[in-house]
Amino acid sequence: MNRAAAEGAVNPFPILGYLPSVFQEDQFAARFTAGLDEVSAPAIGVLDCLPAYLDPRTTPSDFLPWLGSWVGLDLRGLPEDRMRALVVAAPSLHSLRGTLTGLRLWLELLTGGTVHVVDGAGVFAGDAAATTPFLEVKIAAPDPAAVSMDAVDRVIAANKPVHVPHAVTVVRRR
Repeated sequence: MNRAAAEGAVNPFPILGYLPSVFQEDQFAARFTAGLDEVSAPAIGVLDCLPAYLDPRTTPSDFLPWLGSWVGLDLRGLPEDRMRALVVAAPSLHSLRGTLTGLRLWLELLTGGTVHVVDGAGVFAGDAAATTPFLEVKIAAPDPAAVSMDAVDRVIAANKPVHVPHAVTVVRRR
């Protein structure tokens, strides 16, 4: 759903009706306020439907990136159904940010696939870890070519420690 010019939109509260009777009888005032009514009618229509604009399930598609920015999402390059799903889930998923479960859920919503995350970190006795920390992500997607690697990298970067390198493998789901 996209917004377009509201042809024939009518202001339900014409300005002329709120003016004193001396102005209501004036032809210039009537034409002037009719022009203002025509300009303000689409805005009034949007305000009347404001709850629909703020709900990610019903908002126009061109509003989704703006609505996503309210919950800290960068939705560039994603299909509309993925944008809607991510914006709906974002408030609850933010509580899982920085966890393997959270990363897996974010990536599953983003790609529509099954995600397996291997975390090479851990708790080690002694002065240094036996291995360098790493994060390996395997995504089994219905259409690997449709997976936006830029979006996947942005989600991973937002959910892992900055010093931990990561590798992503995308395969076709069987």
